[in-house]
Amino acid sequence: MLRAWARAMAATLVHRGPSQAGDYAIPAGRGALASRRLAICDIPTGTQPMTVTTRGRRITICFNGEIYNTPALSAELRAAGDPVRTGCEVETLALAYARWGETFLDHLDGQFAIALFDEPAGDDGTPARCILARDRLGQKPLWIAAVPDGLAFASEPKALFAHPQIDVAWHAPALSHYAMLGYIPAPMSAFEGLTKLAPGCVVTLTDCAAAPGRWYTPPAADELQEFACASEAENIARVRELLTRAVTDRLMVDAE
Repeated sequence: MLRAWARAMAATLVHRGPSQAGDYAIPAGRGALASRRLAICDIPTGTQPMTVTTRGRRITICFNGEIYNTPALSAELRAAGDPVRTGCEVETLALAYARWGETFLDHLDGQFAIALFDEPAGDDGTPARCILARDRLGQKPLWIAAVPDGLAFASEPKALFAHPQIDVAWHAPALSHYAMLGYIPAPMSAFEGLTKLAPGCVVTLTDCAAAPGRWYTPPAADELQEFACASEAENIARVRELLTRAVTDRLMVDAE
């Protein structure tokens, strides 16, 4: 049932991911993951959801976005002895999580929304958990709604509307924010019961609870003193260097 619901939700997002569809039933009826993929990088190897078994864990990931430092991360993981087989983005995310835990997010340079299910590969009694995370600036969306037995999540609210346990209603206070600001700040949304995971935030789901947290905080002003103390010419050179590197990283695509 949950797998069918997940497929129905993902079907509403075909415009976001026309290249490939996939789904995964979480064991013991805990839930399901479903994906619609737009293949830009790692076209032959990056099918989703992807499951990687390593370090005694079975890690399944749905991912929306792009990780610009994937080659460097893959090289680091391979050098450390991790079983890098394809070097694609999703595999790299799974291996990075297996090595560093939730702090793997600190190693990522990119824009992303990630749903990751972590379960023991054997019967060792360790708990399973699901992790939802959004990039530092919130470039990729992640919507969440509470349902009777847990949480539902998706890249767009219309996918959540396809969930049979979610009713759609306008959220008047949020619409007032839109009228004043021209947008609705996270975590609020225009719909009752639907929230947006805020930029730089993470939610860890277990059988017992949902634990929200913040994995990234923008640097404080005193951490930026190097720019305040530098000359105008030095700052111009630094900005040019960062901009050139950022544009170069974003040219790393396989699709034409």
